[in-house]
Amino acid sequence: MAFVTYGHHALIQGDRRGAILGTLLTIIFAIIFTALQYYEYSESSFTMSDSVYGTVFYASTGLHGLHVIIGTLFILVGFIRIINYHLTDTHHQGHEAAILYWHFVDVVWLFLFIAVYYWGGN
Repeated sequence: MAFVTYGHHALIQGDRRGAILGTLLTIIFAIIFTALQYYEYSESSFTMSDSVYGTVFYASTGLHGLHVIIGTLFILVGFIRIINYHLTDTHHQGHEAAILYWHFVDVVWLFLFIAVYYWGGN
């Protein structure tokens, strides 16, 4: 969340290098998150059909993971547009929409983490 915000503020201030760096770091961490989720799924000792917890775990984290992938693609398009000089400090509405979507996905993860890993793990 911090890197995409940094990139967004850099873009608004006309700092192209900061916009590229913040957006690129966001994409890198999103890919790492997705890879870790894949690893977690492949190493898990339970399945979706084992219990209610398994069903809720895979349904909620899987849906969130799908939204992370969609958000990553959305941010990637903005990144490519920044690289190609399509976005400026006054013309970046589509990228801003991607950032708002990304923030929504982040906030949902906070609630999912608490519900699935903290509360559900007890």
